[in-house]
Amino acid sequence: MSITRDNILITGGNGLLGQELRILLERCNFNIIATGIGLDRLLSHNHIYLELDVSSSTRCEYILHKYNPSVIINTAACTNVDQCEIQKNDCLTINTSSINNFLPYVKKHHAHFMHISTDFVFDGLLGNYKENDECNPLNFYGLSKLKGEQILINQCLTSTIIRTSLVYGPTGSNFLTWVKDKLERDVELNIVGDQY
Repeated sequence: MSITRDNILITGGNGLLGQELRILLERCNFNIIATGIGLDRLLSHNHIYLELDVSSSTRCEYILHKYNPSVIINTAACTNVDQCEIQKNDCLTINTSSINNFLPYVKKHHAHFMHISTDFVFDGLLGNYKENDECNPLNFYGLSKLKGEQILINQCLTSTIIRTSLVYGPTGSNFLTWVKDKLERDVELNIVGDQY
């Protein structure tokens, strides 16, 4: 796949990964259309930001046809694992069903859909996974992301699935900032010791 300087749509542009992608791709002179829930959290940039709930098919269709992206990077997700167990319908709506709101456009315009998934599609027993290893999610978050992957695999020829593991950075709510906050407040940390 060759990426041109055409429009790139980033969903979930207010999240940690979405914000970092916006900064990086803008620095590389790509035309960015960032979307997210609520007001723009990235205060300094030179690209378009629009509010978008990816579960709204009419809003997705409007933005897709107005800006005509050649690449869509889907970082929008419900990633709070505990919340996903409680609010399963909301989790499925965001992590799974919302993908269907982009597929008609992707198919018609031959756009490339890049979907950010998770290593939670695996059960963790094997480790050092390859993309063709058998998936066996242990929680609803992992299951919802796997179902999203399956939609893409079954319906979309021009897609890339990226399975991330522990996204972190210096800002926002993530493992790194959680540890930093606890250490600064001299709070004892309770962390698993069997992951690497």
